Amino acid sequence: MNLLHWPLALTACSICAFYYNDAFIIIPLYVVICVYSLIRIGWAINLSSVLGILILYKFLEWALFGFIHPMGNYVIYPTWIAVDLLVYFSLIWRAPAMRSLIPSMREEFCITNADIVLGGIHLVYCAISLLALIEHCLRHLDDFGFSPDSELVIWFYENARLIYSAYPLLKTGLNGIELLAIFSTAGRYMQSARVLGA
Repeated sequence: MNLLHWPLALTACSICAFYYNDAFIIIPLYVVICVYSLIRIGWAINLSSVLGILILYKFLEWALFGFIHPMGNYVIYPTWIAVDLLVYFSLIWRAPAMRSLIPSMREEFCITNADIVLGGIHLVYCAISLLALIEHCLRHLDDFGFSPDSELVIWFYENARLIYSAYPLLKTGLNGIELLAIFSTAGRYMQSARVLGA
């Protein structure tokens, strides 16, 4: 298989894996894609730290997946919000933190378009999980002391399903966009420095 076909094949496999929500396929495949991207960028230290954060994030997700999955949506959604916020802030503060940790390579670390794009994707993940949590709470008002037989509780239970119904599709789409963003780290646009005003 031609080297250029690998990104397309891996993306197609990833989207299928995400659609079927099998974490034991998704996470190793995600790590393989990140390592493949590391090889493509020639282990450049600046973008390697971005991809390293994403790999650590997937290992954290894998460790948490089996632990929190049986606990229910009141634990699952806030945990994913916290993890995605952690990734966002890790990406945004990566360059200043690495400059402090490795002063001899200070000039190598800068905020790139990859930080902004991947961080933005994780903010959208947070928004979707927050909306799903709010919708879940509305569907289960009886958990908050409302009478299960009241019209309001029944109406919300039957009708508050927009995010719930679209959640797999939204997450699959975002996962595909994230993988394409990771593949594109070898491109000039993603590697270019982003100057942020103070």
